Amino acid sequence: MVINTLEIKKNIIHSILDFSINIDSNKKSGLYSLNQISEMLSLAIEINNLINFLDKDGSKYTPALIKPNMPVAELSKMKRALELSLKYKSDINSIAIDIGENLSSTNRYLQKGIDYIFDNIKNRDFKMPAVSPNPTPQQAPRPIPTPTKKPLPAPKKQSVGLMAPLMFFIVLGVAGVVVYNSFFDRSATKTVSLVKEYRSDRKLSSIDRPDQSSELKIYGTKAILNVFEDLQTAFKSGNPKIPFSIEGGDSGIAIRDLIDGRVSLAASSRIPTVIERKKAIQAGKPLSDHKIALDSVVVFVHASNPISVLSVEDLKKIYSKSDLSWKDLQKENSSDQKIARFSLSKESGTYAFFMDRVMYSEPTSDAVIHIYTPDKMIDLVASNPYAIGVASLSALMNRKDVKVLKISSVFNETGTKPLTDSGSMDSTLIQRGEYPLTRYLYLISAGELTDSQAKFIDFMRSPQAQAKLVDYGLVGVI
Repeated sequence: MVINTLEIKKNIIHSILDFSINIDSNKKSGLYSLNQISEMLSLAIEINNLINFLDKDGSKYTPALIKPNMPVAELSKMKRALELSLKYKSDINSIAIDIGENLSSTNRYLQKGIDYIFDNIKNRDFKMPAVSPNPTPQQAPRPIPTPTKKPLPAPKKQSVGLMAPLMFFIVLGVAGVVVYNSFFDRSATKTVSLVKEYRSDRKLSSIDRPDQSSELKIYGTKAILNVFEDLQTAFKSGNPKIPFSIEGGDSGIAIRDLIDGRVSLAASSRIPTVIERKKAIQAGKPLSDHKIALDSVVVFVHASNPISVLSVEDLKKIYSKSDLSWKDLQKENSSDQKIARFSLSKESGTYAFFMDRVMYSEPTSDAVIHIYTPDKMIDLVASNPYAIGVASLSALMNRKDVKVLKISSVFNETGTKPLTDSGSMDSTLIQRGEYPLTRYLYLISAGELTDSQAKFIDFMRSPQAQAKLVDYGLVGVI
């Protein structure tokens, strides 16, 4: 198999980051000098810094920073794509869905992002000091240069190798936090259970696992649990000895209850955050994410609203401004009445997804009204000609009193939505990643899986359950 330039560069960066994470074992191995270790750590810190500064003002970091000439919104997507690829080693399909772009655009972000890292790394000096090819114990130490003949120039790019002892301790001090966080970032997605069990096509219950005598409690997003409610008789028939209960709620609460041991599985519309993963690891129960379905987050308005397309930038403006009318968006035939904005609770996975994908972590306006249940929010929008709401497509499949809008982007100005003109779900569009607000839904486990947990996850990935997903506005992953 021919490996292209992008893959070669990615592998180089992976090697550097892996080296910094496994620094203790590399030090103990005796294969590397202090100079080599300090230089590799310096490179790892530099790579992390370059990624972190993508969507910030680079001039405060270094005047020599070569920054991609892109809008901040695109830089944020590039930053996210690099983090997923380099830190989580996600495949390009997962990255495309996460950032809401097609495969071609996602690959472009990765290519430009990797080039950005290499272009800036070349501006830094990480050379190894020159050494004799066959050093001996009797060899005299290398003399330290002094400015007796000619003053040394100002150190623009000082070699790390020339000040190894001092740099080693400085780098270790600075790297402490970086390596600590990098370890949890990576271990959170590289735990033994996750590496073995993340694949959707693997039957988890085929492995011998401890039985769970207590009730199997599943809590979280109704987008997944609604499907199971229709199929629970079939699950009981195949697993008569597994007592279970299901309850709908917010993804954030579900993950918190999972870590605290109050539930067996969390049904979530987002992956756990780094903070949540750290907490779980510290409790001895690393989290594993099991993909169940593809879901689309949709924006909807009153059925009489003449607007049919909004851009991601429009949405950000609507939800961040304190007062805004439809006419302020410069849409034809729109009203000068103020927009009534609704969102799900801040604990919901849909809100977290919207903040990440649309708001880019910019806070929403205090005027936004947060509603706990999507059905209630849809009712409010359906009764207000000037309202707008955001929810999972699964919550709107049987609602005819609101209108789902198309979402445009710089790659598709006409906009797309996960519904056809007849109102049925456009599964192909969703699977290709052409709708920008598509996400995965997960069942999340903590620690080693029990037999009952594995059987429940397998059931939700079974052909019977996956075929049922389309009735709820979801697309299967098998």
